[in-house]
Amino acid sequence: MNTISKLLAPVILVITGTNAFAQGNSNFFIGADIGYMGSIYNHSPDIPVHINRLSSVQVNWNGVFQMPNKNIIKTGISTYYLRSGLINNEYHYNTYRAVPLTYSFMRFELSKSRAIHMMAGPQISFLNEYGSASSSDEYFDFTSACLGTFKVGITTDICLFNRHGDWVGTFGVKTTVDIPSATLNPNQDIVILDNYISGVFYFGLIREWKQS
Repeated sequence: MNTISKLLAPVILVITGTNAFAQGNSNFFIGADIGYMGSIYNHSPDIPVHINRLSSVQVNWNGVFQMPNKNIIKTGISTYYLRSGLINNEYHYNTYRAVPLTYSFMRFELSKSRAIHMMAGPQISFLNEYGSASSSDEYFDFTSACLGTFKVGITTDICLFNRHGDWVGTFGVKTTVDIPSATLNPNQDIVILDNYISGVFYFGLIREWKQS
């Protein structure tokens, strides 16, 4: 829990800092992106190579805050899944709801309407479903996860923002690295797959939110 608290401290500071949006020229955008995700298990060499990698489509709902200095804070929610190789004669399957919170630490202005943002920050992934199967099973046996089961990782995001009026097209690459010690699992019968490296190529569309 101490590790989790230390990791969440920057999140609290960033959220507190959003009070600055009320002053100066700041914008809020909302939208979605879709990407192609690949992941690899980052720990046990005994897991067969042909099964410790997987790929899937990932859909994200995004909220983007543009601060007066043009740096951005990006958050949202996405769904993704992970599958392990054979561990102690069982395969394990996790479905997650993830909430990233990244902030621009570097920005490259290409023109008045285009910029590349390099972002980083924590990501909390809440376990939604857990599945297990033996090597002889045809399908996974799924159960719902306990409330409060999650893991924490570090996310980097390199994104091109291309603005056209109120609309902004996005294209980027996001990488997430799990931190194995930063987990909370009340149910010891559930196996959290907490040692993965995942990468997503994505594109999307967001629109400026204006109060009427």
